[in-house]
Amino acid sequence: MKRIISVLLLATVIALPARAVGEVLELDRVVELALERNPGLQAVEERRDEVQAGVQEAWADAYPQLAFRGSWGRSRNPSLLNSPDFEDIIEQFPGFSPGIQDLYNLSVELSQPLFTSGKVGAGIKLAKLVVGVVEAQIGTTRLDAGLIAAEAYFRLLEAHAALETIEIQRQTRQESLDVVEARYELGDATRLEQLQAQAALAELDPLVDQARGGVQVRKIQLRSVLDLSPDFPFEVAEMEGPLPAVPTRERALAYAFEHRPEFEDLELQHQALDKQKTITRADTLPRVDLNGFYGHTTRFYHNLDDTLYADWAVGIGLRWEFYDGGRRKGKVAGIDSQQDQVEWLQADLENRVEQEVQQALTEYITALSRWQAAEISAQASREANRVAQESYQEGVALQADWLAAQERDIQAEFVLVQSFYDARISAARLGRAVGLQPDVAWKFTGEEESEGS
Repeated sequence: MKRIISVLLLATVIALPARAVGEVLELDRVVELALERNPGLQAVEERRDEVQAGVQEAWADAYPQLAFRGSWGRSRNPSLLNSPDFEDIIEQFPGFSPGIQDLYNLSVELSQPLFTSGKVGAGIKLAKLVVGVVEAQIGTTRLDAGLIAAEAYFRLLEAHAALETIEIQRQTRQESLDVVEARYELGDATRLEQLQAQAALAELDPLVDQARGGVQVRKIQLRSVLDLSPDFPFEVAEMEGPLPAVPTRERALAYAFEHRPEFEDLELQHQALDKQKTITRADTLPRVDLNGFYGHTTRFYHNLDDTLYADWAVGIGLRWEFYDGGRRKGKVAGIDSQQDQVEWLQADLENRVEQEVQQALTEYITALSRWQAAEISAQASREANRVAQESYQEGVALQADWLAAQERDIQAEFVLVQSFYDARISAARLGRAVGLQPDVAWKFTGEEESEGS
């Protein structure tokens, strides 16, 4: 176990010649940056401003509406000439002709709802529920963004560890070549053994280059997830602490049903549809409004400030659209159908969450078992490599046996590194399944932490 710990510690920082390492990112910082900078998440969070504006808009229906109106018009109205009631009178004024008239008006208009049968209040509550829906949807997106960032972080750590593993193995084969060449000088080794040792060392060079390229690729992926500029210097540090304990299925499910934001999303959607029905039904109930205006109306603009020409009115109006041919009844029926759809979606979500939790739990248990088996295999391979080396140096084993032991050791170390980070990623996915960010350890009541490291 000491060897893998040293590999993981060495993997935390790669030295860059003549260049500052920059910020060293741990898991919590990676998740924090993802939640602050991920463009996809930022786009979703922008909806907060949109729905808050909707709340303000809904409240506006409860306040007075004021408008300024100004007008000018010119007209000539011959209606008096065309009226049969005034024919005899008009005949007494030969040559009478209607004049052209200018008319100026300035006024302020007021409209205030007094009673809306609950429509305004329901509209405000609906807008607030929409805010809650958006917050729940943002919570879901934040969980997804955190998981994506954590996976990129662990894959970069895995690439670092793989590079360090192959570099350690390269150093070991260099030492092996030194042993063979020393024996060759003494006449205890053949030219074939020397060539085989040289070939064994050379065949690791492309693997080292491949591992270095893998580190750069994983680094690019993490930069993309965190929306970091290409010239931003950073390295990653290994996540401290053991692998988290395996929760029971019952507790994991209970936690998921309580904390997954998708459940709150659908519940608030159902409540919002209730308010939508209230608004729709209110259109068929009485509505009382206060309406009025005050201003001046005059033929000459210089009289607009003269109170003699004041023009005003105030009144209370009742409107009751008690029959609309069934249009609103159809709308309510449509909303009822939408609520039924949400209820089916809630049932489907429960099934999916149960499946996701069980699958993530199974995958985590499997990953832990694979890691533990890989650790045992790596320990055995290291010991076998050590024994083969000593046996070869003592002349009681073939070089082929030693090279084969080295190859098995390399493969066992690779499997150990991969299985360790697969377990880390599986733990993060299980956290997402129950509604937790990957940097937050789950602490279920009564659970005991595992011995994993």
